[in-house]
Amino acid sequence: MSHKGTGTVLVEVSDVNDVPPRFSKPEWFLDISEKLTPENILATLTVIDQDISNNFTYRVIPGSGKGWEMFQVKGRVSGAPGGDLHVMQPLDYENEDHRKGFKFKVQVSDMGEEGWSDKYHVDSAWVNLCLVDANDNAPIFIRDHTQLTLPENTPRGTLLATFTANDRDGGGRSKVRYSVDPASDPSGIFGVNDTNGTVRLNGSLDREKNTIHTVLILATDDGAPPRTTTATLVIDGKEAENSKHEQFQDLQKEKEVWSIEKEE
Repeated sequence: MSHKGTGTVLVEVSDVNDVPPRFSKPEWFLDISEKLTPENILATLTVIDQDISNNFTYRVIPGSGKGWEMFQVKGRVSGAPGGDLHVMQPLDYENEDHRKGFKFKVQVSDMGEEGWSDKYHVDSAWVNLCLVDANDNAPIFIRDHTQLTLPENTPRGTLLATFTANDRDGGGRSKVRYSVDPASDPSGIFGVNDTNGTVRLNGSLDREKNTIHTVLILATDDGAPPRTTTATLVIDGKEAENSKHEQFQDLQKEKEVWSIEKEE
């Protein structure tokens, strides 16, 4: 007489690290603002690995390309697998070497038994980084203060001074526009050429109204948002020579009248 029965067998399959990691792209092309700091993530270099449990480690390959020593890759704490790319020192578009961009190679390993030496568990990818200029510099005047003494009968259109400002942004190619601060010249006595910074007299100087004029010349770059810096033009008005001569003649006439009256 035979007896039959059934039973249940539980088989637990453990995952082993038998699938290598792979970057989701063989090459990354990034446009990065120069304003980003070491605290900012420049990009996340995503990784694909079918193994359930992984311990990813990342590195920038020493000597792999221009600027490799300035960057590092940190493993993500949460989210999809990948390494966060960081810069380790300030970026500066005005630095010619930085402006030319960077290219280097990164690696990921899921730390097989032999670590980085186990090439099967290591993958590589190129990173091409192009630096984007930010308007982080205001124009700088070559000379930001000029003081002149002028007679009040100085003709209109007289060239008074030239203010020149340079801007380091855009590799020194940023354009600068000039203007007079209206609050410093409400009567519009002075005018500045907006492209070359030459200042001319547009109106008449009148010592009776204002002995000293303090005019603010503004230099504004073409960035977004624009930056502005200020220079000062001080005009000290003096009495015209013909006016002094007329006053002297009037004084002489007064003396002559006084002498006649005294003789009478």
